[in-house]
Amino acid sequence: MHKVDSIDRRRSVTLIGMAGVGKSTIGHLLAQRLGRAFVDTDDLIRGATGQSLQSLIQQNGLDGFLAKEAEVIGSMAISDMIIATGGSAVYGETAMAHLKQHSWVVWLQQDQSTIIERIGHSPGQRGLAMRRGQSIADVIVERNPLYARYEDFSIQCGDQSPEAIVDAIIDSLKLVH
Repeated sequence: MHKVDSIDRRRSVTLIGMAGVGKSTIGHLLAQRLGRAFVDTDDLIRGATGQSLQSLIQQNGLDGFLAKEAEVIGSMAISDMIIATGGSAVYGETAMAHLKQHSWVVWLQQDQSTIIERIGHSPGQRGLAMRRGQSIADVIVERNPLYARYEDFSIQCGDQSPEAIVDAIIDSLKLVH
């Protein structure tokens, strides 16, 4: 266990990255280690709309879903928390500016084959925000420059355990403030 009392409590920590990288799992563990609240923006969207992500995409189209996601994230009161975003949050420029203003943004990176394996052959069941005809590989290629644009630092997850990834995030957080 790494000492965590030197991390700035005035800033939250936001996890970004593709579906399947482990943002929620890592976020829960990081929140426990740092003694902070955990928020999953996908849960906030479901709570605000009373619908599954997939249902929102089907009823409102991808652009409608992305607008709702940006609205929910942009209206969050962010204070001393760990935030796991949906992989598509990076499409919302205003929402990401809001997150960057109040938190360190950490890009959890994973290789393409692992992401595809974790998401499976039916990304629609996860509510993955992708355009008709796009493959998961296409989405990864499209989003990676956006993740790079917004990150304060990134963590290569590889085959590390969730605990090792949390340790790496904590070590990096000590360096950025």
